[in-house]
Amino acid sequence: MKISKKITIAIMFLIAFFTWAILFSNYSDKKEVKDKAIYFSKVSYTISGKMASYRPLGGIVYLLEIDVDSITIPKNYLSKKDDFIGLYSKKPNKVYLNAYLESGECNTFKEIRNDTLPYVKINSSKKIIQYIGKTISTEELRYFNLYKNYLSEIETNEMIRF
Repeated sequence: MKISKKITIAIMFLIAFFTWAILFSNYSDKKEVKDKAIYFSKVSYTISGKMASYRPLGGIVYLLEIDVDSITIPKNYLSKKDDFIGLYSKKPNKVYLNAYLESGECNTFKEIRNDTLPYVKINSSKKIIQYIGKTISTEELRYFNLYKNYLSEIETNEMIRF
């Protein structure tokens, strides 16, 4: 049985494409894990406060505005060129944070009225963000840089990146 030259080329192209896709995916996953480890090695913070507002950024990613009750940032070695996931403003005492919201009542922010937004606790050492409202849900505090431009739009010189 003779296979035509066009079919052989198509099969080789498909094999090369899938090999490239697998290698690129593996590289991308490793880079994300490395970038996350670098970020969390440079920072340490705990934040708690009432969520004042939220803005959907895409999918399950939101920009949260939090009225801060307490904040501790014992370690913050981020430079201006480093990626960051939040901003702290001393005046007015607020945190702006890019966060994933996947479970519990936070999965359906569209249905939550502003006067019933949850209380938020963030711990970078444990890499968690906890939402306390009608229910309590805990999410992974994730490092990502896809939506950091939304934070850059509101950043002023007085704000602290974390």
